[in-house]
Amino acid sequence: MVFPSKGVEDFIEHTLPFYQSYAPPLIASISAPTAQEFSTLAARLSEVPGIAAIEANISCSNIEEDGRAFAIEPVATARVIKALRQATSLPLWAKLTPNTSDVAAVAQAVEHEGGDAIVVGNTLLGMSIDVHSRRARLGNIMGGLSGPSIKPIMLRMVYQCHKHIAIPIIGCGGISNAEDAIAYLLAGASAVQVGTATFIQPQTMITLLDDLHHYCQQQGIRHISELTGALDDAALLANLR
Repeated sequence: MVFPSKGVEDFIEHTLPFYQSYAPPLIASISAPTAQEFSTLAARLSEVPGIAAIEANISCSNIEEDGRAFAIEPVATARVIKALRQATSLPLWAKLTPNTSDVAAVAQAVEHEGGDAIVVGNTLLGMSIDVHSRRARLGNIMGGLSGPSIKPIMLRMVYQCHKHIAIPIIGCGGISNAEDAIAYLLAGASAVQVGTATFIQPQTMITLLDDLHHYCQQQGIRHISELTGALDDAALLANLR
């Protein structure tokens, strides 16, 4: 799936006014191939009234690092977050990639350079081949895998990051119902994002919120934040013995 963009000025002039008419906070998600372009985008959006926070998709290709994503390793992550932090005073979220060997270290780099939250995480790099034509099914050969199949990986990453950072974690990947969202909260997320499921069923968010409310009532939970990081590690470790 490709999300086309006509650039930041077109977004400000044509897209933003539509969403500004709604009550929920507006988060601007940005992507760029260099740290400088990230900071330029952030600075421009910071001038626009109505934007509550900026999500920097640092899991995109970084042309200064041979096309590797910024969020693959901590040094590149620190460099781009530092540039972004200098460019904006808005709350700054960093969207991480699962295509890294040490997601906790990357999350720590975001926190150290002034990031306000991390989003865990973006799609998993994959590919598909048509065996009859012997060609890749995607025009770019490789692409991002999303949806329910990646949820176990993202849950693991949220859990690992929660053990090493103090800033909030927004979990995403394969969330299609309240149980999925609750699992992310228990692993350490403070909030969740829902993507693929809303394309399949636009009413997903309404149903999910209703079911979350019912779950909290049944469990005697007064505030949803009580679930964040509430995974019973003691029972988990006992099962491993």
